[in-house]
Amino acid sequence: MPDQTPDDAQPLLLPLPPVVWALLLALGAVELALWAGAQGLIGGAQAPGWRLLAVERFGFAAPVQHWMVETRQFLPEHLLRYLTYPLIHASPAHAALSAVLLAALGKFIARHHGQGALALLLTLPGALGASAFAALTDGSGWLLGATPAALALVGAWTLTQWQAASTPRARIAALGLIGSFILARLALGLLVETAATWIADLTAFATGVLLAAALTPGTLRRTLARLRQR
Repeated sequence: MPDQTPDDAQPLLLPLPPVVWALLLALGAVELALWAGAQGLIGGAQAPGWRLLAVERFGFAAPVQHWMVETRQFLPEHLLRYLTYPLIHASPAHAALSAVLLAALGKFIARHHGQGALALLLTLPGALGASAFAALTDGSGWLLGATPAALALVGAWTLTQWQAASTPRARIAALGLIGSFILARLALGLLVETAATWIADLTAFATGVLLAAALTPGTLRRTLARLRQR
């Protein structure tokens, strides 16, 4: 077997978009600090409680939005929660799952829609998901983690697959994927979760679909043409 040249060597880092790398590094830094504190490696006697403190300061809870709406006081430290809650996870496993989804789908979305669209998909759907979570729940439970952002990318990916389908059967399969996902997420939320975080997930998923449609030139024209064909 011939020796590898420098050009043929595998890169030390995965070829991910800078936006994804920035998010993964921020997520990893936060989780590493919380894990190390919980293990007593850093921070002293207070460190095991860092995760709870991070949840209370940077996580999202419905009463925060209720209070802002009722008092009409939209404080920056509370508005920031719409963007910071994806960085705070319930456990290292929760953070790892989010990271895997973001890395896998972020590269695909950046290639098809660009870095700006990817940045928008990683922020706006999650914020709208949090707002819907607060508007449609009684206020119990915290919304944590980057799952809504990841599911926004899933929504954008699903629309891209549907648009790329060349036959009616392939388009039906793509729509079936959406339906299966929605049913599975609803079942999981109703049977397992104590807080209605599925509301944020499905809102982010739907927002991802709509944003991908808006960011893809000719989407409305092609969709209407395909509907007429049916």
